[in-house]
Amino acid sequence: MHLFLLMSLGTSLANDGKAVRGPAECQAVFVSPATEQCMLQGDWVATATGKNVEKAKEQALARLNSTMELVIQLQFQQASFEAQDRIRPLISGCISMAQTEAQIYCHGDSTLSNRESCYASFADESCWEGVGIELFDKPNWRAKESGRTDICRAVDDWMTKESMSTDKKLQCQLSCLQTAKVDCRTF
Repeated sequence: MHLFLLMSLGTSLANDGKAVRGPAECQAVFVSPATEQCMLQGDWVATATGKNVEKAKEQALARLNSTMELVIQLQFQQASFEAQDRIRPLISGCISMAQTEAQIYCHGDSTLSNRESCYASFADESCWEGVGIELFDKPNWRAKESGRTDICRAVDDWMTKESMSTDKKLQCQLSCLQTAKVDCRTF
């Protein structure tokens, strides 16, 4: 049974009023309407797991921060050198805005404590032609967290070996942070 809760940055409220205990998975969701503080428009989601809600929340916000850094790098990379000075003040507040305005959604799940066979994957053939990564002998919450990190690191290593352009690497790193999956099951 999943216990879903909505967490704003300082508050955690569960549907039944009880705090989630044990391993949890959180998503940090940032929707930017393009304001004076951050002229980037879009929505970004970062998922993380941890041994408790606070750790999962911390990891989700860190992953959201990395996502926003890549979005900004990509904007600079695609802009001409002259335009970069004009763009800088328009997006300089995006990371801090993401950290303060992100909505955090967390849920506890008893299966996150299980030790099952887990598989990390990233399905973007334009970025990577490798196979997924199998993870054994870790609690599912830890396998999910390390699997996301490991698969994105493998993608980055592969792109370096393939001598991909900086622009393509940034696009693929961003895609991996947002779409890498780790599935766990008992066989």
